[in-house]
Amino acid sequence: MGAGVWRLGREAAGVGGGEKTRWGVRGTGATRTGGERGGQAVRARTEDGDGGGEGEEGGALPGWVRGAIERGGKDPSEVEETIERTKRESEAMGIGMEILVRDMRRGLPLAAREVAKEKLPFYDPPPLSEVQARQASRAREDFSTFFVFSFIFLNTIPWTPLILPLVVELGERTNLYSRETVIPSQLDRGKERRLDLLVKRRKRQL
Repeated sequence: MGAGVWRLGREAAGVGGGEKTRWGVRGTGATRTGGERGGQAVRARTEDGDGGGEGEEGGALPGWVRGAIERGGKDPSEVEETIERTKRESEAMGIGMEILVRDMRRGLPLAAREVAKEKLPFYDPPPLSEVQARQASRAREDFSTFFVFSFIFLNTIPWTPLILPLVVELGERTNLYSRETVIPSQLDRGKERRLDLLVKRRKRQL
């Protein structure tokens, strides 16, 4: 009787006689372990597009997200296009931000030297070259815009392309500030040739 109880206990636990696996002996038929049944359930949900992978149409969004968007009355394809466009614009903004930071690093020390020369009578540094004078002048002009945009960029990345138009629209409606006080020229491909060249080079590399 003791042997029969021991055998029934092993079968109930799913470790009766059967095929060996990496983790020990697996039961057969009705004695499959809970882990095996759970694995099959996960695979079934994944095949139906509900397991967190790509949807049935192979889009960028998981199936359950696409379903939720459709139930909300939106087109999942349009949402995916918006996300992809935001990613591309965010990359371009990142390149423009690198140009802006580089300009500030070069120009702000030169601008500080000019200010110190104007304010401190005992400070007499060597005069700036023509190129340095242009860098200092641009740094002084762009400093306030650099400060504002850096605050927005660092707190909203990677969704800055979605939020920045709202910030600009708010300024235009309230007449509190203009677009030029929020967006530096280094981030405008129409004005900044370096940004346009770098974005085109990045596209060729992809």
